[in-house]
This record gives sequence, C-alpha cells and structure tokens, in this order.
Amino acid sequence: MNDTPRKLGRYQIIREIGRGSMGVVYKADDPVIEREVAIKAIQLSFAVNDEEKELYLNRFYREAKAAGKLNHPNIVTIYDVDEDKTSGTPFIVMEYLEGTSLQEMLSQGMLLPLKDVNDIIIQVADALNYAHNQNVVHRDIKSGNIMLLPGMKSKIMDFGIARMSTSDLTKSGQFMGTPNYMSPEQIDGKKAVDGRSDLFSLGVIYYLLLTGERPFSGDSFTSISYKIVHVDPIPPRTINPAVPEAYNTILSRLLAKDPSQRYPSGADLVLDLRKLNGTAGSIDTTALESMRKASVAKQMANLDTKPSVVAAANKKIPPYVLKMIVPAALVLLFAIGAIAFLLPKNERVQTTPPPKPRAMKPTPAVPQENPNEGLIRTKWNLALNYSKNGFYDKSIDELNEILKMDPKNEEAQRYLLTVQELKEKAQTKRKARRKRP
Repeated sequence: MNDTPRKLGRYQIIREIGRGSMGVVYKADDPVIEREVAIKAIQLSFAVNDEEKELYLNRFYREAKAAGKLNHPNIVTIYDVDEDKTSGTPFIVMEYLEGTSLQEMLSQGMLLPLKDVNDIIIQVADALNYAHNQNVVHRDIKSGNIMLLPGMKSKIMDFGIARMSTSDLTKSGQFMGTPNYMSPEQIDGKKAVDGRSDLFSLGVIYYLLLTGERPFSGDSFTSISYKIVHVDPIPPRTINPAVPEAYNTILSRLLAKDPSQRYPSGADLVLDLRKLNGTAGSIDTTALESMRKASVAKQMANLDTKPSVVAAANKKIPPYVLKMIVPAALVLLFAIGAIAFLLPKNERVQTTPPPKPRAMKPTPAVPQENPNEGLIRTKWNLALNYSKNGFYDKSIDELNEILKMDPKNEEAQRYLLTVQELKEKAQTKRKARRKRP
C-alpha cells in the first residue's frame, strides 16, 4: 500500500527518497518559489506513548531550530518548518541534493585517492567547526549523513538529534546516535557532550575512507561499545600500507578516548589535513617510479657482463710478446703471398666471391611496456569509480591524465566520450527539472 501523501502544507510530493526510525524524506515541489526541495516528515516507525512522542517531537523541532540558524556551504540549507493542517504531520523543508552519500560509496568498496579523502574531511571539519561556534553539536555524524555532490563537494545532512549546548533537554544517562560512530562519552551517557564528540565520529569516517573497514566493529551493540570505550583501533597503515605514517598520528588523536586528548576544534584538524595534502598526490607516483627503477636494475644485473675473447686475450698477453709476434706474422703473410703468385694459374686456389647479402626484412620492433603502466591502471580504476558514482568531471580528469601518458590508448579515448555523454545527459536532466512548471 502506498502511503505517500500528495501534499504536505503547500508542497507537492513527488516521491519518497528515504526512510528512517524518526521519519520519511520526500522529494517535493515548492509551487511558490518554483524549486525542488526535500521534506522530512516525522513518522515514528514504532509504537510510542504520548510522553515519548512528545520527546521525539521536541527533538524534531530542535533540529529545525539548530540547523535553521546555520549558513555554511557544507551544511544542508533549511528553508522552512511547518505542520500539515490536514494530517497534523510536522515537517521540515530542506534543499534537495543530487549526489551520493559516503555510506553508498563505501558499500561499493570504493577507496578514493588520499587527497580526495582529505578534501572531504576538510570540508566536513570546517562545517562542524562553524556549527560548534554557533553552539550546535550534531551528535550523529556518520557516513550516511555526509552527501557527496558533483565536484566532490560535501554536505552534512540531518541535524535530527542535534543538541543546543545551552539546552537541558538531554538527561544524564541518555544517549543518542549511531553505535559504530558514537564517541565514548556518548556511550557513557554521563559526561558532557560537545563538539569534540562530533570530531570523534568524523575520525571514524576518516578511518573508513582510508581503509574500507570500521575502527570499532562487533556483532552486538555491547561488543562495539566496549571497543569504543576501551580498545584502540588498529593503525590504518597496518590495513592499508599506502597510508603514510602521518595519517596514523592524526587518526589516533581524533579517536582518543579522552576528549581532552582530541583536536580542540575542527579548525585545528583542518590545519593538519591541509599540510598532508601537500604530499598526498605524489605518493602513488613515487612508489611506482621506485618499482620501475628496481625493475631496470634487476634487468641490468641479469645481463651477460663477461669480457670478450679479444679483451681477455689482450689482458693476458704481455706487451713485449705482442712486439715479437706482430713482425713475424707480417713476414709469414708476405711469404705465403709470394708463393701463391709464383704458382701456375691452374694450381692456384680458386676462390669464389662471397655471395651478395640478401636483403633482410626489418624485424618488427617489440612493443615496449609503458613505464607509467601501473599509474595508468590506478587512474583507470579511479575513472570508472568516479563515473559510476556520478562524479563525471573527476572521471574526465583521470581519463585525460591517462591520455597524456598514453595518447594512443583507444580504450581511454572511447570511455572519455562515454563519460562526456553521461555528463551532458545529467546536465540536461537537471535543467529540465528546473524549468518544469
């Protein structure tokens, strides 16, 4: 049975695009401003009494109050909050985003280049720093709440359990959040939760993006909670050797059990990440060049380096012996020539002229392996992943880099045309939506 409403307030519902324990998210049209929006309507998926319902409603309106005051390019924009007069359903109206959540990307086993990972974390850290300065703590930072838009732009979504730090609505012993991403103080429920809790959760996302694995995993909430509070995660470099040691240092600080040992603000984290970006782009290229040089050295070591026979003879025969042998050899050759001249013609040794050398067909050149083959394969995989996730500009950039290294790569040429067509279709589709009455 389809329970999607046709309208909520003045907004025309197009379709459902998401559902959770606290509500449903719809894509809708705003007929007044003529733009597409996302609407989050509160619909609890489990039975609650009146007191619990009131608690959830308060939390819902707190989201509107907290997020509505935030104005940052990496935070979803809140347009409106209202209650449908017919159904009594409260809802919040937000900007509609077209992209891929980090959760969807990670579920496909995709690992981005280090620089792209850092760029994502920098954007989120900067947005959190802004929110924390406005006394707003998100409290549910997770991969599903980070949206990646075209051009690798990140947006934080869902301040559904955001907490005004001046509010006393959250009682001691009560925690909110997603278990795998929760900070130790959230699990404890007795300590004050501030912006450093969001940075801990961001550290979990950072770890996932670098390794593809969770820093704290388990088959139950109890197991996960114990590890978050008591067990240090495996250094990311141990799982992914491509991660430099400097990343281990940053992750250990982000995921510190004691909040006082973490970064005091998102701004401090951003400073360290920008330093890393100065070297992140060259790591793969340097490694591949080292491998190439090692291969060349190995081939040179396997060549036959024995001295020639002449060189060996020259090395063994003393110079004074050579002085005696050379004149004697010349005299002998002269004598042989004279005897041959005096012999009758019929007794002379008949020699036939050597056959003329046949024209040889040129041997086709053995194709040499491109020294950038390893880097080309890496960029090819990136181009495929980028296009698959809708990041067409990034995919085109990688394909152009491949063609710079290998201009005759027909496969890259063909796929470049395909991605350009996909990009044009996506742009045309977006323009059509904007013009739709």
